[in-house]
Amino acid sequence: DLYFIILARVFNRKVFVHLKGGNYKNFYWSQGRVFRKLIEMVLMKADRILVLGKGLKSMFDFHDGLFEKIYVVENGLPFESPGIYRKSLSEKRRSPFRVLYLSNMIDSKGYMDVLKAIKILKDRGFDVEADFAGKFIRHVDDEYCISETEAETKFKKYIEDNGLDRRVLYHGVVDGTSKSELLEGANVLCLPTNYDNEGQPVSIIEALAFGLPIISTKYRAIPDMVKQNVTGFYVGFRRPEEIADKVQILMSDRCLYEEMSHNALDLFNSKFTKEAHLKRINRHILDAIE
Repeated sequence: DLYFIILARVFNRKVFVHLKGGNYKNFYWSQGRVFRKLIEMVLMKADRILVLGKGLKSMFDFHDGLFEKIYVVENGLPFESPGIYRKSLSEKRRSPFRVLYLSNMIDSKGYMDVLKAIKILKDRGFDVEADFAGKFIRHVDDEYCISETEAETKFKKYIEDNGLDRRVLYHGVVDGTSKSELLEGANVLCLPTNYDNEGQPVSIIEALAFGLPIISTKYRAIPDMVKQNVTGFYVGFRRPEEIADKVQILMSDRCLYEEMSHNALDLFNSKFTKEAHLKRINRHILDAIE
């Protein structure tokens, strides 16, 4: 981006840097001293640096001069919420209770922890099923560096070995109607991530749009979406027992479940619609021009 930023400055144009990920500080510190200075110089030429959440401002704390340039602009969805008070929230809780994992199947995003939580709930005698949707991807921060094929084989073997064949479905990559149907049929979204490039997971915003309580980690920009005991629960990374405990609470406490579902949809409508997103973007552009 250096070339575009420098060229814009040569022609006295306003420059906005809109970072969509959450790992920039680690990228910065992984570079040599000379390149770090170059990064600082280029970013200082930006008028504003837009990040996805309050928790991501710290990505730029390596240079004091950048702090005053940083503003939060949360993501928005390109479609409207279907409004998950649909018919009645009680219909969403009919047995079995459905847990949805919707993201790339990367080890550090915690999909195996969700799978293990389903086994724990099965052993406790709860009627729960799970849908997994996403592509198996090997990433450098994986605890177990195996290929995509090996990861998928390990996932399916765990299902077979623990008698989860009738409780767990893997859908591969989904989009459009297929994704909407999974969100529509779910009771809770679970994404216990510690993925190093995580910023503000779009799947969590999608779940809010469908009125789903969220079970996730207190990580990166997730606290802007998951409010403890309001729109969902926090769990520790690599803590399948905690995931199982939180699912069990939602299954057992109908009033809490419905309150969280309402809160999730209210939060989406107030912060994460396309209109809200564009309004925030436009405000920054107009303020900078003025």
